[in-house]
Amino acid sequence: MDGMEHNQRIDLSKRVCLICGSNTTYKCYYERWYKYKDGYICQKCYKVVIKHNKMIKVITTDSERFWSKVDKKGEDECWEWLGSKIPDGYGNMKISSGVILSHRFCYELTYGKVPRSMCVCHTCDNPPCCNPKHLFLGTRSENTIDMYNKGRGVNNSGENHGGAILTKEQVNEIRKLRESNNLTYITLANKYGVSEGHISKIITNKKWCVR
Repeated sequence: MDGMEHNQRIDLSKRVCLICGSNTTYKCYYERWYKYKDGYICQKCYKVVIKHNKMIKVITTDSERFWSKVDKKGEDECWEWLGSKIPDGYGNMKISSGVILSHRFCYELTYGKVPRSMCVCHTCDNPPCCNPKHLFLGTRSENTIDMYNKGRGVNNSGENHGGAILTKEQVNEIRKLRESNNLTYITLANKYGVSEGHISKIITNKKWCVR
């Protein structure tokens, strides 16, 4: 039985402890719930009853933990990842083999292993989405092209860079002054309020390489 079928059978996102009625439990890398009769019990109640019931089984499979963190909605809607996320919005989770992006793991659970050279892309352009129907494979270059075609590509070069001090016009002036007047690096650095090393990298095209 694959992950999708399992999640349809047991909706772990709505689990409640059969003993105390709590919807929270111990959490480290993942929430730890325990199988009990026709439902689940929390970590606290587990410690109380484990000595008296040997049929209790902890939920530890990567697939179960994954689907318990996915907000499944309509068949064609985005299924948001409810767990931890990296800064650009993609979900990530710890599995037995290491840490993996949630949408990539979703693809592997549904369709099979993803080659290392391939990316798992979104048709919905929604990073935390884990609906298998919204995922497809592509090369890194195809993924980048898709990103820019959807308007998500950000130009962080030149004066658009967050740490930029100079403008494109000033950089062109520096190069012209160096070529025409043979001004020294230190003179140019003092004139434009940057370091001599910064001027050197501009002149040698290690920075602002496109004029």
